[in-house]
Amino acid sequence: MKIVNFHKIKNCMQSNNVVNVLFDHELTLNFIYYISADSTLKIWENFPKPYFCIEKKNKYILKGAVGNNTAKLYITERNCKDLIYEIIILAESYKDVYVSSEIMNA
Repeated sequence: MKIVNFHKIKNCMQSNNVVNVLFDHELTLNFIYYISADSTLKIWENFPKPYFCIEKKNKYILKGAVGNNTAKLYITERNCKDLIYEIIILAESYKDVYVSSEIMNA
């Protein structure tokens, strides 16, 4: 999984540091579970597309819906660039795990 684009949302009422994140594939439950391994994950499955919220304490909150290729990132620290880099690495490492499991099952 790769992150294609980040777009800062200006004048957001919820936070000064809100970013739209565009992924190269639709978000799956497996991906969401993977990136939330060391975070708090909430999933609301009663929506047509299950809604999720991942909170990495004192760092960021990522919100979105399964099946979409976008999510909102609420950055709680001032050092936005480091946190965005952390999320890029985390998303790209999922591809490695996914590809490795495909090879193992071949």
